[in-house]
Amino acid sequence: MLAVFTFLMLTLSAMSATAQPVCAAERLAATALEEPALEAFTQRIDAYMEVHNRVERKLSLHWQFEDPEEMDDAIEAMQSAIRSARPDARRGAIFTEDVGSLIRGRLTARLIECNDTVEEVLAFINEERLPGVPKPTINEPFPWALGSAMWPSFLAVLPALPDELQYRFADRDLVLIDVHANLVVDILVKALPAPRSGTRMRIRST
Repeated sequence: MLAVFTFLMLTLSAMSATAQPVCAAERLAATALEEPALEAFTQRIDAYMEVHNRVERKLSLHWQFEDPEEMDDAIEAMQSAIRSARPDARRGAIFTEDVGSLIRGRLTARLIECNDTVEEVLAFINEERLPGVPKPTINEPFPWALGSAMWPSFLAVLPALPDELQYRFADRDLVLIDVHANLVVDILVKALPAPRSGTRMRIRST
């Protein structure tokens, strides 16, 4: 069932994160040069959350269900309503060029600061990935079979989000997900630097 699978993935992700060492867990403060891009990003997030909250109110969703099928129906109804409210949603609408460059720079700097490699990160992210899983698509459910793990040291350098939204990686791409609706809101392509030539991605076989 969609709802059970989605929330199981979120739970497993949290468990995985706690099992990994965290480097510099305190949230990174914005510099004066970063503040304009981050403020504009927050404004775009707030605008999306206005849509999200309006849909939840209209559908009278309370997110407490005794029957998992009722949760599935609620999630699907929310997805449909958000798609209708954002018919022209496209990649880069929230991850604009300025904040995208900022995020890429922060992630690269965090790898160096924590003495991590992108190869290690990709192996961790893809540990539970199943073969043949499609790439995430804007305004569609996030394919949790990609894996739900999040490299913990990145959380402190990514811009803060409301509880209804989360980040996940699909290989090197950073995905913004509405976890209430299980919907991909935006994708930042190549958020992580390229791995060394010849590095293979680890994908779990069925």
